[in-house]
Amino acid sequence: MAAVFERGAGAGIPGRWHRWAAIALVVVGALRIAGTYPELSETVDEVAHVGAGMEWLARGQYTFELQHPPLARIAAATGPYLIGIRSQGQSSMWSEGRHVLYADNAYVRNLTAARLGILPFFFIASFFVWRLGRLAFGPREALGAVACFTMLPPILAHYGVATTDGPMLAMFAATVYAGVRWLEVPNVRHGAALGAAAALALASKFSAVPYLGVTAVLMFGTWLWATRGHSVAARVDSAAGARTFG
Repeated sequence: MAAVFERGAGAGIPGRWHRWAAIALVVVGALRIAGTYPELSETVDEVAHVGAGMEWLARGQYTFELQHPPLARIAAATGPYLIGIRSQGQSSMWSEGRHVLYADNAYVRNLTAARLGILPFFFIASFFVWRLGRLAFGPREALGAVACFTMLPPILAHYGVATTDGPMLAMFAATVYAGVRWLEVPNVRHGAALGAAAALALASKFSAVPYLGVTAVLMFGTWLWATRGHSVAARVDSAAGARTFG
């Protein structure tokens, strides 16, 4: 982890072919995810998320359930909404979501549309895995990280269903990257990016709070540990200068 703040020798090496290889891995991962859409029926959670998201999109309100924030649910309902499905006038998110998925007697089409709303978050997560790996270590290590990420069965599984976990993970990765950049160069631009990424993570799923909290403590502690030598060197130089000109 300290390598994030004290970069290794490979961090500045250009790696264009590594980038294209990473893109290919992400595309293959996305195709593998999309290939599961017609094979797997909806999960219980998908029904609820699609129903709650459709309430927000079609009715302009969010009252079915406040256990989860709306961002991921809106993404899950965006596909069905774009193909013309609207609120089914039901009184619960479970009934609403099931009626949305079975609308027009096109179950597979509607479920695929809902799951496609989550797929962009897979690309976002992969992008920030690449960026963080390249920033910390270099293009070879970043490529390895993307390869592992896009081949992990739990990752492919979560991004293959219309739930809140995939979007939260993508925004979590964005927040970690933005946090590293802010620790390195604490300016307004990096601070705004960090705030925006953290807000999107919280808007995806409330369980982002403990994950981000623990990660922030670990990142700050690592930054203090990695930069302690620079502080000591600065004090030594200052003391030497005082003796020289004192």
